[in-house]
Amino acid sequence: MEQEIDPAEEYIRNFNLGYGINRDSPEIAELLDGLKPDGERWKAFKAGIDQYSKELHSSRTLSWLSRDRLEPPIDPSLDRESPDLELDRE
Repeated sequence: MEQEIDPAEEYIRNFNLGYGINRDSPEIAELLDGLKPDGERWKAFKAGIDQYSKELHSSRTLSWLSRDRLEPPIDPSLDRESPDLELDRE
């Protein structure tokens, strides 16, 4: 007797497979991403690859924003109040 597979379970399994391949072997996922086969299995697999890529991009963006890059460090030699700074005045 064959066990019937729920379409949602199969989608999740293929989604997770694509996600895991992109996480563990991004070079293989990149090769597979260029393929254009049709079918529900492939759509789920591709969605997993895409989801990991989005999360990776998002985490890189957030880590970049969390650093103090919005305000560059101030160079002490450019201090306007410094007596060593001579201004050209006419």
